[in-house]
Amino acid sequence: MTADFSGFLSFRNTLEKLSVDKITGESLVHSQIRAVDFDAVKDSFAAATGVSPQNIDGTGNKQYPSSVDAVLDWHENTYYIEFKSGAIDNKNIRNKAEDSLLIFRRLQKDSKDAEHSIFILVYDEGRHGSPAKHDRKRAVQTSPARNVIFSAAYRWGGKEYIRFGLEYLKLYYGEVHTYTVEEFDRFLAKANGN
Repeated sequence: MTADFSGFLSFRNTLEKLSVDKITGESLVHSQIRAVDFDAVKDSFAAATGVSPQNIDGTGNKQYPSSVDAVLDWHENTYYIEFKSGAIDNKNIRNKAEDSLLIFRRLQKDSKDAEHSIFILVYDEGRHGSPAKHDRKRAVQTSPARNVIFSAAYRWGGKEYIRFGLEYLKLYYGEVHTYTVEEFDRFLAKANGN
């Protein structure tokens, strides 16, 4: 089941451009596959509905939707892709995954089959390690060695290791993947038949 992406044509860009780290200006991936800049779609949708980044709820907290970096209609599936090159904040990632799915489905005016909705977190394994002091309680730290061991054990059991406690997202998505940049490059190559 493929979503209708015709309304998003003006928001399209390459995965390379959509993966640019806002602090360093560097791209995490160098793929020229075109996807929807979902941060821009979210901002446009929020503005059209009268929601602004300054909206404050009764408790003084800002209430503004989060979004993944890219949405890709590819091989009969809709991929929701978040690129991270710094500390991984589990709650932030979960909010982005949930809000993006809700916004996309609202804009599509139907409820797509969850089995065809796939969430992917792509992260820079060498740079996600140490969170800032204020993020230490929420950020999830893992080590490359631990990931290799867990990934091998899960593969041996016929499953995929989902890092950072994001298994929860399987409630909303047909599949959930957490890939290093290298794993994502292999995924793209395999999906393209290379």
